[in-house]
Amino acid sequence: MIIDLNKLLERHHIRKTECRKEMLAYFYKKKYAISFPELEKAMHLHDRTSVFRNLVYFEEMGFLHKLNDSEGIAKYALCEEKCFGHLHKDEHIHFTCTNCNNTFCLKEKKLPEIKLPKGFFMESFSIVAKGICLGCSSKK
Repeated sequence: MIIDLNKLLERHHIRKTECRKEMLAYFYKKKYAISFPELEKAMHLHDRTSVFRNLVYFEEMGFLHKLNDSEGIAKYALCEEKCFGHLHKDEHIHFTCTNCNNTFCLKEKKLPEIKLPKGFFMESFSIVAKGICLGCSSKK
């Protein structure tokens, strides 16, 4: 799937900067969630502060969602189109490969319904599964 990043940013009324376009292109290219250190290394032509601010901005705008992998490391992944701003609708399982440490969004797998006791109100929850990803299992 080819994404026109200029049109995507225009549609959301986001200023088109090279850093933002390169960051989004990197997320669309990767099939797994990305940590800030990995993104910072990939965006070596841009300063650390700009990369981090744009990462936070994309999360606020509903382009990315933040998750913690099974080791507690914060990673970011592309949101589904139904996300907008802080109203994230990314209700899916995350899978962390114990071999390559990549974390994947399993969007086709829906989370189970959680029934809470009276007086409890859930704001969010996540499930992180661990195992070997397709890429690593096919190498064996």
